[in-house]
Amino acid sequence: MLVSASKAEVYYKCPFSYFCKFGLGLKPLKKAELDVAQSGTAIHYCLEVILRTFDRDSLLSMDDNRLHTLIAETLAQYASENWAPLQRTNAFPICFKIWKNPCLMY
Repeated sequence: MLVSASKAEVYYKCPFSYFCKFGLGLKPLKKAELDVAQSGTAIHYCLEVILRTFDRDSLLSMDDNRLHTLIAETLAQYASENWAPLQRTNAFPICFKIWKNPCLMY
């Protein structure tokens, strides 16, 4: 059996870590957060969907509550289509709520 120097180093530092990484193929958990790139993509998606659906006059005539609802629904749709793995985490509802609130301010 051939073992690379880096794998041997991992094993000698911590045999259990070696087993988890190379035996089970486990990877470190990513922090459940919405980064800047994900946020930008979601905002662009919302703009695209809303601007394709409504003309200028319709948007200008909408009251704030209707516009906020429309944005929140579009963000929720984007999240369900694109952030499914993240949605399975316990932190997602909190992260999404914190992230969504500034998006609804204008």
